[in-house]
Amino acid sequence: MGQVEPTPLKSAVTIAGALASQAAVLVPVLFYFGAVYTRAWYGYFGLDSGLLGYSVNDFVRRSVTPTFWPVILAMVLLLILLAARKLPLEVARRTRNEPRALRVWYVTMLASGVAVLAIAPSIRIFGVPSWFPLNDYLMPGSIVLGSVLIGYAVTLNSNTPNLWPAPSPDRGRLRPRPRASNQSPTIVLMIALFTLGLAGTLWGVGVFAAEQGLRDARDLAKGGFHDQPSVIVWSVDALGMDGPDVEATEIGTPGEKYRYYYGGLRLLDRTADAYLLIPQKWQARRDRVFIVPRADTIRIDISATHNN
Repeated sequence: MGQVEPTPLKSAVTIAGALASQAAVLVPVLFYFGAVYTRAWYGYFGLDSGLLGYSVNDFVRRSVTPTFWPVILAMVLLLILLAARKLPLEVARRTRNEPRALRVWYVTMLASGVAVLAIAPSIRIFGVPSWFPLNDYLMPGSIVLGSVLIGYAVTLNSNTPNLWPAPSPDRGRLRPRPRASNQSPTIVLMIALFTLGLAGTLWGVGVFAAEQGLRDARDLAKGGFHDQPSVIVWSVDALGMDGPDVEATEIGTPGEKYRYYYGGLRLLDRTADAYLLIPQKWQARRDRVFIVPRADTIRIDISATHNN
């Protein structure tokens, strides 16, 4: 009997289901990276991003910045690994004893993976010197690299039947070891290694996202906020905004709706409910960030800043 050809509708449903399942995993991951980045960015200005009312879409959109370079690096490493995956087998085939060469390679990869993976608990117990380069990435990096090396060794062992030949009764020669029918322990081990590697990856990219958020905030402040729009605030009531070069003026003209004028401000960011404003000469640990709500009693005038 011939195989039944899938209908276009069934194929579309299958593709849609696959995309939906991937999105269900990808969105929480991007949300996490975006939340870490945003928290670090606002933390530099003394704000808690959790109190600003950002939605899931806002955090996912902000995840682009901290995940761009990790994704590029991951793609490059993946291409290198795919290109070199058969290199050990080719080298082993050129030796006089291919199984022995593969066994040496297997033991080397397995021992290296265990040693690298052991770095993480060692750091947890003994710590790491502060002068050590990239010390924040040492623990997650060791988890990822150790899991990859052990997983590679396990895969090599499973896919190479003659890696551990059994003694043959025929003149003591070696014969290929029959492949075990029960692969459950190997599957469980690979799932555990994948989970460890994924956790280490999320950890490492999270560290990068936090550092990127803090670095971007510092660069913005170091640049003097010259690229941020200028803001003028008109208010019915006094808002108590002060700081370096902030102009606070009470309007005494009769019949005017707005009685207070505030100038010398820059737009740091905005949410669905408020504007986040800073003095033009804002400095960390000295000045405040003003959260001005959107209300009928307040008017916000924003003008673009042009730098020559």
